[in-house]
Amino acid sequence: MKIYHYKRTTREFCGESNARPDPKEKGRFLIPACATTIAPPTVKANEKAVFTDNAWNVVEDHRGTTVYSTAPRPEGEIRDTKTIDELGPIPDGWVDQAPNDDVMDEWNGTAWAPDPGKVKFYKEMELKYELRQNDISCLRALRAISLGVDTPADRDKLNTMEENAKPLRSELKKL
Repeated sequence: MKIYHYKRTTREFCGESNARPDPKEKGRFLIPACATTIAPPTVKANEKAVFTDNAWNVVEDHRGTTVYSTAPRPEGEIRDTKTIDELGPIPDGWVDQAPNDDVMDEWNGTAWAPDPGKVKFYKEMELKYELRQNDISCLRALRAISLGVDTPADRDKLNTMEENAKPLRSELKKL
């Protein structure tokens, strides 16, 4: 007689064997603890057969899968992740799809998508940084002009930097 074993803790199917005959009663078989004569169902990938209430049930198995929190998070905080370590479905508020961009993406209910507010914020910060770098590169020329010791190259540099800054300022105003 074939018997089907399940783990004591998770009750998931873990193998099959032949039952040993009962030495005291001919025609009977010994069924050990955590075993049954009921055959488990066929399962797909990411599923396990679990024996509960005298029947096999098919349960999702995502153990070892990294999942990502879909909860909104404060600016600058790292998105929560965890590894599933129990049988069952992926918990609500978590998905197994990694965001494309951990800084910009937010979960829209079906997929990760860039958050327009964050995209605008980071674009604004990028433009301000570029303008600041532009201003810093002009400092020597400005100092020379203010001290009256400038050269035509200093004025050219200042004009070039101002021309470089115009499209940055224009783009910043559009945001």
